[in-house]
Amino acid sequence: MKRVFAGLLVCVAGFAQQLTVQQRVDDFQYLAGIVARNSATIGWKKQAFGFDARNLTPWLERVRAAKDDVEYYDILIEYTASFQDYYTYLTLPSDFAAWMAFTTDVYDGKVIVQTIDRSILSTPEYDIAIGDEVVSIDGRPVADLLRAYGKYFVDSNPEATRRAAAELLTYRLQSFMPVAAQIGTEASVVLKKANGDMVTLVIPWERVGTPLRVGPVPDITASSARMPGVPRTPRSESAAAGELLLHERVREEIDSSARRRVRRPAAVELNAAAQVESVLPRIEGIGSLTPIYELPETFVQRRGTSFVDWFFSGSFTSAGKRVGLIRFAEWSTSSTFASQLDAEVAWMNANTDVLVIDQMRDDLTSICGSEAAAARFIGKGYRQPGLQFRATWANVQTFQATLDSAIEGGSSAETIALYQGLVDELRAKYYSGGGNTEPFPFCGTSLERNPARQSNGTIVNYEKPILLLTDELSSDHFAATVKDNREFPVKQFGMATSGRLGVSINGPGGAYTETTVHVKDGVAVRAKATKRPGFPETTYLENAGVYPEIVQSYMTMENLTTKGAAYVAAFTKAALELIQ
Repeated sequence: MKRVFAGLLVCVAGFAQQLTVQQRVDDFQYLAGIVARNSATIGWKKQAFGFDARNLTPWLERVRAAKDDVEYYDILIEYTASFQDYYTYLTLPSDFAAWMAFTTDVYDGKVIVQTIDRSILSTPEYDIAIGDEVVSIDGRPVADLLRAYGKYFVDSNPEATRRAAAELLTYRLQSFMPVAAQIGTEASVVLKKANGDMVTLVIPWERVGTPLRVGPVPDITASSARMPGVPRTPRSESAAAGELLLHERVREEIDSSARRRVRRPAAVELNAAAQVESVLPRIEGIGSLTPIYELPETFVQRRGTSFVDWFFSGSFTSAGKRVGLIRFAEWSTSSTFASQLDAEVAWMNANTDVLVIDQMRDDLTSICGSEAAAARFIGKGYRQPGLQFRATWANVQTFQATLDSAIEGGSSAETIALYQGLVDELRAKYYSGGGNTEPFPFCGTSLERNPARQSNGTIVNYEKPILLLTDELSSDHFAATVKDNREFPVKQFGMATSGRLGVSINGPGGAYTETTVHVKDGVAVRAKATKRPGFPETTYLENAGVYPEIVQSYMTMENLTTKGAAYVAAFTKAALELIQ
């Protein structure tokens, strides 16, 4: 992407013409109506957080009092952010972005320099190093900025939201952040060095794109802008051979939805000549085949060295015991993935005393691939998580069309019955006032699934204790499936999974603004109700995620500086305790 230098670009944060108060009110009510109609989590958010999305009185007071359109856009963002949902959010029609040539993350509650682009910050006046603590930017304490920026890139997990807010300290995206263009040509950054010295640096903002402007906007009546629902965006047809199943479309929606959100900024997106220093194999580590920590010297790697390997694996010895490790960075329904995993489970059964499964920062590339992997650690028939859909007319039409396709394509009687039941339920609930459907299977035609078997009929299962590693960026499906169904010893170590799993729709977000709103209209539910701190007992994965028995964050300065030595020692100890 072509770089636009700060000195050559004049950014005007204001708008050419302000919306009228009535236009803002109509616009906001339009947005709120779309959310109320389509959200599958609206009841859960009130129960879990006390957020009543239908109570518009305090929001409309703020809308009427907004001093300009920037503040109004900020209110829109905050409203959708109040759902605390990765897949319910608003985006603005802006391609403007600004970057400060380094990224940050949160360790021990402090904002720490994570990566540095030395092609920009290379001269002596930029005394910045990985591990420096960012204290303030332009005179504002970082703690204040994290609180202010949390609404711009909200996640379903509060730890993940805080880390996302840290990204926005040095990487401003106006599509998520209305105030992104309200910056100068450079920023004053105060850093705390490892020896305790305080250093103030003046760092330029690298910029691309055009800051958003609004107006002139024609004055139309609120009634002419009403829309009863949001048209669902077309979902692509499955590329898999065999029957075209509705759940394949659902799976594709889930598998691709994470890519709709911008993740940790890659320097090359703004600067093709970037020379990036990083403490991670990738800037974020999402989907990285190798673990983010350094394994013991006794570790012997088995898989993860070849481009054909779907996962990373190996074993090491500790206290005279053999500890196996499999890391899943991504998931697949391919026969190669299954055959490699079957062989690895057999080897681990024969050669280890306990197995550590690492799905930290995994990339949910296939929901049914995740389920297929989980089945190999359960050893019996099991119940998979399900998906509850919001009863909207858009969903009625979508699923009716897929049912028609299944009938015309000669799908199995089980498949047709499944879809017919869903369409009937959607229609009945829609006409009776809405709500969510009963759980629908992500994979196959039933929530009840058969055990994983080899071609000779033998059940595949790791028959010894398992320690599952997760963090706030881990996907939910694998952990939920294993923990809800496995009878053999299994414990979870780390942080609660992301709590994101579901599907969303998107469409126009306002009557006057050119925003796009994304609303979660399909929410994932577990096979069993669980209770975790801070939440009521629930079967929802939404926000609650899958909570560990042993809580331990990787995001500490000790792990940063020792390549995870403390974390490895802690999970090794926990794994060994499972076999005592």
